[in-house]
Amino acid sequence: MRLAQVRTAVAGALLLAVAGLSGCGLTSGSPLADSVQPGSIGKGRPLEGAQLTVTSKEFTEQIILGQIMGLVFKAAGAEVLDRTNIQGSIGAREAVKSGAADGMYEYTGTAWITYLGHTRRVVDPHEQWEAVREEDRRNGITWLHAA
Repeated sequence: MRLAQVRTAVAGALLLAVAGLSGCGLTSGSPLADSVQPGSIGKGRPLEGAQLTVTSKEFTEQIILGQIMGLVFKAAGAEVLDRTNIQGSIGAREAVKSGAADGMYEYTGTAWITYLGHTRRVVDPHEQWEAVREEDRRNGITWLHAA
């Protein structure tokens, strides 16, 4: 075999190997993939019968956090609709604000400046959370305590 043929054969073999290893079974828009069983997190099934929708913004950290939230709800017995990966901060927040989604992760700084319209930040993280929580109550949004 000539060197060019060997290179082509090796490249083809590598391409097949990568294609074979990359088939993870997930498709875009697939439901929550892990087989978390109700009751496997926490005690029992406190959310049994609940139908909850989770959402997130469209970047990796937010998508992962949204997926984790969905898995925890599912493990607690809820039926979960995955609406993670919504384009933009405003779209994801509006889904929660309107009731189209039940939960998402958000940054207090983003809420304080972008959504609530303040121009000066609150330096202490706990005070920032309290300020956002109090003000967002009027918008029908509940901020859970970040442990």
